[in-house]
Amino acid sequence: WRSGETSIAPRFTILVIDDDDLVLSMVAELLSAHGHQVLPAPRARDGLALARAEHPDLILVDYHMPEMDGLAVVERLKGDTATRNIPVVAFTSGTSADAN
Repeated sequence: WRSGETSIAPRFTILVIDDDDLVLSMVAELLSAHGHQVLPAPRARDGLALARAEHPDLILVDYHMPEMDGLAVVERLKGDTATRNIPVVAFTSGTSADAN
């Protein structure tokens, strides 16, 4: 970066799937503050529907959720031709032992 030049970071549409309202709002706020468009989904089924409808640039999914865990969400996304090429990152607020 040189004086007088502006650096414009790319902005992305990011789908965040998490059943914890506090985590969902914190992640959405952080990403939005950096200029990204955030698609919040409080349930796995909502997230799967949004992924198909909106084709986000990235999907962040909570590993531990009721109804359908993050691994099942990833399997469905990767098994669907409409969403299989979207990068997915699974995360959890638990410990690494909880992710096994």
